[in-house]
Amino acid sequence: MTLIELLIAISFFLAVGSAYGSASHLRLGFFGHALALLMGIVIGLGFAWTMWASVGKLVKWTDRVPKAFQGACGIGCLLLFGVWIIVAGIAGAMLPTMILRLIY
Repeated sequence: MTLIELLIAISFFLAVGSAYGSASHLRLGFFGHALALLMGIVIGLGFAWTMWASVGKLVKWTDRVPKAFQGACGIGCLLLFGVWIIVAGIAGAMLPTMILRLIY
């Protein structure tokens, strides 16, 4: 498993875990937890797919830049993916919380 695949997996599971945590915090029953997990999976897949698609474009782009600049691009991409993982966790917690409060 490469580092990028690990970051993609982290963004997926962080969104799912945050959604489950929000359902547990709201003390919902079985169907509330199941609905929160379903929303977390959808959110996690969206964030993971977006990260996977951007990696393909970034690899093509970094092939055209000079070698001296490729290291800085890699560090910048890792920082950007770190921010993206944080946003995935926040979205995985906030969106199911808001939707479940409307339903229950």
